[in-house]
Amino acid sequence: MNENIVDESNIGLVGGIAGKVFTDFLLVHENGDIDMRRNAESQLDIIGEGILRMDDFSFEKGISGIGWMIEYFAQNQLLAINSDEILEEVDDNIYKYTLNCVAKSEIDILEALGLVNYHQIRRKSQNAESHFYRKFIHSECLRLLSDKLNTYLLSKIVELEEGKELALNDLGIMTKVVGNFSYLMISIMNEKLLQESFYKAVELLIIYYQRFIDKINGSDQKVLPYCENCLLLLLAVKQYDNPYWIEKVEELYFALKGKLSVEQFTDSLYYQKLMSIEEVYIDSAFDNNRLIELIETAPELLVFYLNNYKLFTINGS
Repeated sequence: MNENIVDESNIGLVGGIAGKVFTDFLLVHENGDIDMRRNAESQLDIIGEGILRMDDFSFEKGISGIGWMIEYFAQNQLLAINSDEILEEVDDNIYKYTLNCVAKSEIDILEALGLVNYHQIRRKSQNAESHFYRKFIHSECLRLLSDKLNTYLLSKIVELEEGKELALNDLGIMTKVVGNFSYLMISIMNEKLLQESFYKAVELLIIYYQRFIDKINGSDQKVLPYCENCLLLLLAVKQYDNPYWIEKVEELYFALKGKLSVEQFTDSLYYQKLMSIEEVYIDSAFDNNRLIELIETAPELLVFYLNNYKLFTINGS
């Protein structure tokens, strides 16, 4: 699997120029390549000139992802900067955009998760003489976005309790929200705000997978995407450190994996992605060699782990 292809028309963090800059800075931190550093800094300057003219606020291709990257550089000493100063206008624009999003009766859940990524890392900024207002607006946005995500999760819980079928797309989104709540509760937010829906969702997803496995006839059903979602649920419960859930979901994951057809094992892109996530579940401490391999094969997973899986570390960081 090699998805590390840069779309030159995309300035963003996932699959774009910013994504290449991000991974280059991580590699330079490990290998000390001066030429790579200079090129990455040059590309970062170009991104910085264009970010305030952008009207795309998405995490993958827009402002929130680029802002997240800059804050990550600051917090991990990859750039000697005051991120409050650099991101002041970006903060203001994303704050206004977030308020507009949460004011809508229906919110794009994936977009909301991207905004959560930005606000949660900015909430943890460590700049000297940081103004209280900066942290306050990010805390407030996190609360408002979490309320919306909580409402979404509760609606899916009701559907599952009523015995309704859960579409694969909804299963994926629900799993992402559960994973994000797991991260937020152990890192930055009051657990009581999210705990009820998180607990119910995990318990119902366990029942969902038990029933799904019972319905599978041999290895005929296309179960690979269900394996991926179950594995992401396993990361969430391992992060939350609930031994009972870990045992149950791990059992379900390997039962699902055992149902994969021969064709699915030979689907190199999807199956290798699954194996990459499984390796992180088994051992989430990455040395330089594993970091390089992840950057070369699935850089989007690297960004996902840094935002959703606190057990993931790079060289003990």
